[in-house]
Amino acid sequence: RSDGVLAADIRPLVRVSVTVIAEQDGRREMGSSGGGGRYSYAYFTDALLEQYADEAVASALVNLDARPAPAGPMTVVLGPGWPGILLHEAIGHGLEGDFNRKGSSTFCGRIGERVAAKGVTVVDDGTIADRRGSLNIDDEGNPTQCTTLIEDGILKGYLQDTMNARLMKMPVTGNARRESFAHLPMPRMTNTYMLAGDKDPAEILASVKNGLYAVNFGGGQVDITNGKFVFSASEAY
Repeated sequence: RSDGVLAADIRPLVRVSVTVIAEQDGRREMGSSGGGGRYSYAYFTDALLEQYADEAVASALVNLDARPAPAGPMTVVLGPGWPGILLHEAIGHGLEGDFNRKGSSTFCGRIGERVAAKGVTVVDDGTIADRRGSLNIDDEGNPTQCTTLIEDGILKGYLQDTMNARLMKMPVTGNARRESFAHLPMPRMTNTYMLAGDKDPAEILASVKNGLYAVNFGGGQVDITNGKFVFSASEAY
C-alpha cells in the first residue's frame, strides 16, 4: 500500500454442489444441496458427500408432492440456512458504504433510526473460522472484524472500505473487496447474518395461525433503492 503496509493472505475456498432430478407419474422436480468454505478438499469426507446427496434427494421427493402456494399477504417464517439469502440481498447490500455515500440505498442517512423490529441485530463478521466469507485481511490489507450494522432494530452503521470511510467520516470496517488488481476496491459483505434471539423456533411457528414456513430458498432479486424484493421458495409449508 502507499502507506508502506505489506500484507498477504491465504484463501482456500472449496464447494461441492449436488443436484438431482426425481420423476414420478410424468412430473419432474429438482433438489439440491451442498456446502464448503475455507477448507482443503479433505473437508469433503465420504459421509459428508452422502449427506449432501441424501438432502438433495429428499428435497426433490418433497417437491413431487408439492401443491401451488396460496396467494395474498401472509406472515412468513424463515427457516435457518439458505433463507438467510433474503437478509443478504435485501439488507446486506443496502448497508454497503458506497451505495449509501451515493444516496442510492434505502438506508442512506438513517443511522440512529429504527429500521427493523426490536430484537433484530444484524452483524457482518469476517473473522469466523473457515466460513466462505471469512478473511484475515480485506483486499486493502485491513484486518477484518465483527461490525454491528443493526442493533435491536436501530441502524448503527455501514460496511466500509478505506475511501468510503474517509469520505463519509466513518471508521474503516475491513470490508474492501476487489475483483482483481486492475479494479478499485468496493465495500462488500463478508459473513452477514442476524444474531439468534431468545424465542424457541417451535414457539415461533406455533404463534403463526395462517402463514408460510419457508425452509429453503431458490433465486431472488432486490431493489436496494426502496428495499423491495422478490424471492422464490424451493421448499415451504
